[in-house]
Amino acid sequence: MKKMRLLIPMMFLVVLTSCSDANGQQDAKDQKMVKKIIRDYVGAGDEQDADRLASYLDDNYRVVFFDPSSKTVISMPKDGYVANIREKKFGGDKRDVVFEDVLVYDGKNAVAKVQFNGKMAKFKTFVSLIMTDEGWKVLQDQPLMEIL
Repeated sequence: MKKMRLLIPMMFLVVLTSCSDANGQQDAKDQKMVKKIIRDYVGAGDEQDADRLASYLDDNYRVVFFDPSSKTVISMPKDGYVANIREKKFGGDKRDVVFEDVLVYDGKNAVAKVQFNGKMAKFKTFVSLIMTDEGWKVLQDQPLMEIL
């Protein structure tokens, strides 16, 4: 009976450890996929490929930024952002992507603190993603831009 009392807590610890390992592995897979989606999203913008860019964006996507010239906060929905890429008003600068942090919540939401470094501008941004039936989609980009 004494052995049984020791065996049950040991079994519980083994199960608990294996579950947390499985969750940790899933988080690592999700983080890897989130990074890939962000890199692909940035690449499509850099190449001014509006159709490819749109495929990475959730229908509720928006970019939100402070415009220092007008001293206002601008919130641009998906269609406006994609149109600016298509018309070549945005994009066109090959940028390096540097991840400072990526957090994934229950495999459904993610936020990444990222730097995009190009020849024309640098961006420090928070990118929010959401898991959809089609996979990870960019929901919001909140950049702070520095013109070089």
